[in-house]
Amino acid sequence: TYRFVDVRAEDLQAIMDAGKHLTRSPQASLLQLMKSMYTWAINHDVCTTNYADRVILQYTDETVREHKPFTDEEIRQLIEADAAFPLLMIFTGMRIGEVLELTPDRIHDGYIVGGLKTAAGRDRFIPVAGPIRKYIRAEGQRYYFDTAGGRAWSSANYIAQRWKPLMESLGMDHHPHDARHTCATLMERAEIPL
Repeated sequence: TYRFVDVRAEDLQAIMDAGKHLTRSPQASLLQLMKSMYTWAINHDVCTTNYADRVILQYTDETVREHKPFTDEEIRQLIEADAAFPLLMIFTGMRIGEVLELTPDRIHDGYIVGGLKTAAGRDRFIPVAGPIRKYIRAEGQRYYFDTAGGRAWSSANYIAQRWKPLMESLGMDHHPHDARHTCATLMERAEIPL
């Protein structure tokens, strides 16, 4: 038995690892519960660190969809449609959460300081490629892509309200993480070591 304040990321990860036979949905629900507990605990001065942010889902799901990179033609379509969000993901390799949490102070002349998930990827310098240069600005709202209320989007809400309608309007079938795979594909094609 642990006191909540004594629980660490590895304890939470052990719980998630024990449920690796589960599909994504129950694991995601468990992770959301962990995050909610930490939000409450931090707000009530029980602890100061949200260790749930470090937990990685370990599900085994036979129905997991393979990620497929955007084709060159689809990238051209996105450029013609002035689709800033997917283009920013494609040409930076950032994850959806990294883009949604992006604040103007992390945007500099010619590069972005970004990354959240891993120690190696956190606060990395990401060059701004030509196709997205016009979308990069370091002033304005609190979050680069924010809600009407000035808050950061959750990934789920952004996908439902912005990403899926955009993909449908362009006749494309892509998940946000496909953009990260597209970045890796473009880098490999350009012989840039991953």
